[in-house]
Amino acid sequence: MQRASGKNLRDFAQESIFGPLGMIHTQYRVDHRALIAQRALAYSRVGTGYRMDISYYEQAGDGAVHTSVEDLLKWDENFYTAHVGGKQFLAEMQERGKLNNGKMLDYAKGLTVGVYRGLPFIEHGGSWGGYRAHLVRFPDQHLSVTCLCNVGNANPRPRAMRTAEVFLEEQMGPKPAEATPAAAVSAATAQAASIDVEKLAALAGEYSSDELSAVYRLELIGGVLTRTAILDRGGIPRTTSRAPLRPMGHDQFTVSGITLRFSTTAGVPSGFTADAGRTKGIVFVRAKP
Repeated sequence: MQRASGKNLRDFAQESIFGPLGMIHTQYRVDHRALIAQRALAYSRVGTGYRMDISYYEQAGDGAVHTSVEDLLKWDENFYTAHVGGKQFLAEMQERGKLNNGKMLDYAKGLTVGVYRGLPFIEHGGSWGGYRAHLVRFPDQHLSVTCLCNVGNANPRPRAMRTAEVFLEEQMGPKPAEATPAAAVSAATAQAASIDVEKLAALAGEYSSDELSAVYRLELIGGVLTRTAILDRGGIPRTTSRAPLRPMGHDQFTVSGITLRFSTTAGVPSGFTADAGRTKGIVFVRAKP
């Protein structure tokens, strides 16, 4: 980008995007030491307390935009006015991808396109350190909701969707069925009944990802393989909410919307890959017993 424009990303974005849209509280951070006025710091839960969880990387791109709710309103409105970018460019951003076999994806160019309770929507979320964010737009209703959180165990998408329901309930279709935690455990137990308990027990253990600097702890509880904690590499809990692994096929399970595919070495479970939406193939390696 710098070769093409002669400017770094921060200056280019300010001159060509943020400035024209009046987004005076938005910037790319290119120096982690620089002070940002009114910045909210981020935190992660540790036991019964919290610790700061912010990035000190110099990443002038993904994860380095600092903004406000008011500026996101201006950003969102540009998808209607096309003041910056033009209508053709903005339409291309929202074109869903297509595989070679003709299958349409729900992912466009940096945006997810779908239907929620009968209403078309466009959304995207993100996380970095202890920050969590989500923005969902219902274009036909000209309604958008953004949820910005500064604690790592926040889950902004359900909050944004519930807020949208407050305004659009009368226009929406029936609510999707929601399984209670107890029902999820019961379903997992029923599905696991056809899987040998010894095989499930063999999958129990701790699995670490260098890419995420995280550890998954899996335990067999009541005949159900369960994720009992997510730890950082220092063994400090990021979350301790339990969730059952639901069998989906040979050596494949889902947990909290994430698909785990286990692998073996010499007949012994050695790790798994994790797929979560558009993020795929995150490698977790099993720690030695």
